[in-house]
Amino acid sequence: MIVLLSILAAIRASPIVQTSPPLVSLDQLHHAPSCDDPHGCRSFWDIIRSCIITIFLCVWVSVHPNIPSPDETWPQVAVRRVGLMLSAIVAPEIMVAWALKQRVTAATLARMHKGEGWTTTHGFFATMGGFIEYDGNRPVRVLLPDQLGSYSLTGNGDFPRIAKAEIEDRSKGDAVSKTLVVLQTGWFVTQCIARGIRGLPVTELELVTVAFATLNFVIYLLWWDKPLNVRCGVRVYKKRRTEQPDEDVDGKVADPVGFWATLGDALF
Repeated sequence: MIVLLSILAAIRASPIVQTSPPLVSLDQLHHAPSCDDPHGCRSFWDIIRSCIITIFLCVWVSVHPNIPSPDETWPQVAVRRVGLMLSAIVAPEIMVAWALKQRVTAATLARMHKGEGWTTTHGFFATMGGFIEYDGNRPVRVLLPDQLGSYSLTGNGDFPRIAKAEIEDRSKGDAVSKTLVVLQTGWFVTQCIARGIRGLPVTELELVTVAFATLNFVIYLLWWDKPLNVRCGVRVYKKRRTEQPDEDVDGKVADPVGFWATLGDALF
């Protein structure tokens, strides 16, 4: 709504031009003569800084990594996060496919376990490796969503029941921070649209940033209910009257609906 009102204000402020706004490259802008109006000019570095900040905010907040393995060190977690961010910059369409796949899976799980009080947030939490089988204090494996029926939080219950508020408490992001980033990105896009309406020059880098921000906004909406930067999963135990769990090959937490699986599905 704020973005729409800003666009309408820009339209009223100046007549709509029929020709396309002039498109300039950063090299042309860098060698252009200095501007006489200090309030209406944008320098080469102002544009660079604005675009980089917008791209960084888009990637940093839109990428929601899955829960790391319990035996994964913080350097490994950091490297994986940087890898996902680089993937979001180089191949954002793969991130959209990953987010869409997790969204569909989470919504399906929420419908299947509606009787247990599950929401889409619960579905995302299970999809991102939120429930881990433990043998005493030793982590055994991550549980796929269809395996949760044989487990509970103590080994005596019927199902791993956890409140949505408890899951959200583990998340490092909230609606306020997400809204602020959306507003910041929306303001950048609005400025570029307003400049185009008024016939002012728009750089190629700004157009690329607008396209990138729009694509990341789609990712952001798909992952709106997914917890952000959760470091630890929930311990669950095998119910005492069920069969023994299958042998775990390497004892590490897997990636139920992970980025690399989605990348493989997209490429092969």
